[in-house]
Amino acid sequence: DAAVHLQQHCPGTRFTLLRRYESPGLIGERYLLTNLGEAALALESRWFGKDGVLGVAVEQPTLEPQASTHVFVLRAATP
Repeated sequence: DAAVHLQQHCPGTRFTLLRRYESPGLIGERYLLTNLGEAALALESRWFGKDGVLGVAVEQPTLEPQASTHVFVLRAATP
């Protein structure tokens, strides 16, 4: 699960799936990541990677306390 994987790197965050897009062979997911902590977070796209992930885009690479950003994950669909 992407949220569990992210919590290993960013405790004190909320990671919510907003939308899922599917096509033959690909799955795209749009998440909202919120920093619930009191310090800024420097986000790294590798934190969102897991098996099958082809690419990650993060709108705001630095997330201030109580701020949110969108995270887009593209992965291969498994048969």
